[in-house]
Amino acid sequence: MNSKSAHVTAGLLITVLALTGCATSASPEAASSSPATTKMPSATPTQERVAAWETFTTDDGVFSFEHPAEWTVEATRPDTGFAENNVWDVKVMDASGTVAASLTSGNGGIGGACGGEQVVPITVIDSQDMTLPAGASANGQDGVTPRFQFTALERPGNVVASVGITNTEAQTESCMFYNLFAVPDTSLALIGFADQTMIGPFSENSPLIPAFATIDEAKAFMDTDVYKDLKRMITSLQITP
Repeated sequence: MNSKSAHVTAGLLITVLALTGCATSASPEAASSSPATTKMPSATPTQERVAAWETFTTDDGVFSFEHPAEWTVEATRPDTGFAENNVWDVKVMDASGTVAASLTSGNGGIGGACGGEQVVPITVIDSQDMTLPAGASANGQDGVTPRFQFTALERPGNVVASVGITNTEAQTESCMFYNLFAVPDTSLALIGFADQTMIGPFSENSPLIPAFATIDEAKAFMDTDVYKDLKRMITSLQITP
């Protein structure tokens, strides 16, 4: 193991309301933006890329994953007031110091609501099953095999996409989606390893994944080194409850 840092600090556990589905209304105009040409990171030849990768492991040995050697990891353990020691907030920064993805555990029930007019198409652009233990899904239903997923929400005017792990059945339309999953260990609660935990009607794109004008533009992003590094890192996650 070679983590850049692992500091135990006090923090707040992410807790939100139980999933309620699409119930409240909000202005669809607020979610719209004019299509714009997206400047995506250019792919470089494989031989020019940094080949060195390192492995980060939390102090308790529960979570481990690989990351590019030039990226850094900051791990904190939020003070939840409970005896469990499996609550983590791990941020991974790229070489510029930008947060590329976060690994969190101990998340409570999820929630969110939006009006029916905000239900839009959801496209799963890329998916890969992972060898992680399967527990209940984020919406409380029986979970399917945990998988890495590159998911796009086709909002009016733009496409916002995200990478992460989920074990919820794939959706074809909704107003939001979550990058969360669970394993058969209640002390871990819901786990997230993604660039963003949730994408919804008013979500901004994350720093490393731009907003796209079209689904085809989002698909082209898979050819960039940024995407390849994020996917390799997230799919390398190992959990030992």
